[in-house]
Amino acid sequence: MNEQNQGFEEITRVVEPTATKMSPVQRLISLIISPVELMQNIKLFPVILVPYLAAIVFGLLSIPLMGQFSDMTMQELSRISLDLHGVDLSGWTEMQSADVYGDADSTTGMDIVSTVTTVVSIFVLPFLMSLIGAVLYIILSKIFRGAATFKQLFSMYMHVYVIIAIGALAVVSLSVATNSVTDLTSLAAVVMPNGNMSMPLFNVLSYINIFNVWTYIVLFIGIKTLNGFSGSIKAIIITLISFVVSVSVTVGFSMLIFIGWNFMMGAM
Repeated sequence: MNEQNQGFEEITRVVEPTATKMSPVQRLISLIISPVELMQNIKLFPVILVPYLAAIVFGLLSIPLMGQFSDMTMQELSRISLDLHGVDLSGWTEMQSADVYGDADSTTGMDIVSTVTTVVSIFVLPFLMSLIGAVLYIILSKIFRGAATFKQLFSMYMHVYVIIAIGALAVVSLSVATNSVTDLTSLAAVVMPNGNMSMPLFNVLSYINIFNVWTYIVLFIGIKTLNGFSGSIKAIIITLISFVVSVSVTVGFSMLIFIGWNFMMGAM
């Protein structure tokens, strides 16, 4: 009788499906509509190549717009310099003079250097930023006794970088279309529409845009899932710490040029 019952149990037992690695298309779609499922899959299959290639593709799509966007940025820096110091410290006036007086070799050389730098950054930045992000998150995860591995966190950030690449393409496209260097997807466009890059608060608000919000939501989900945290508090704290670090570094670098200008004018 017992043997019959065991046989019946074997027949009627529900077998859980074996988890399978997501396809490249599934990964990109899940990044948008199902990040929880994506992070669960990354936990089992920490893929790196697929999101890396996707980030490169979105980066390359932005190249045709980068020349015009760079010119717009240089014009804005020139305007700010003239307003703050009465002279153009950006170098934009010299570049325009080279164009007017036919110094083609100089302008062509700068264009080539700019293009090469852009292409190299498109291939290098996803890996470099993911490496830095993974180091930060593995340290924070260990502090909060999380179970995530370095490879899982590296894969997580590489997937997140796809969002960053999509955001960069969208922001540059909007800027070129509207002829404005202000990020129209950010709080800066709403709270400080007349602000500029020389203002620390404007730069902080510029960082808080639609794509960065999306990025940190996915990061929170990834941190919670990969570390196996039962609650959300630890994941929220880690996400907030990473946000503060990231916005501080970003705004700090944005302000360096203006700090340099102040120092230069003070020394003259």
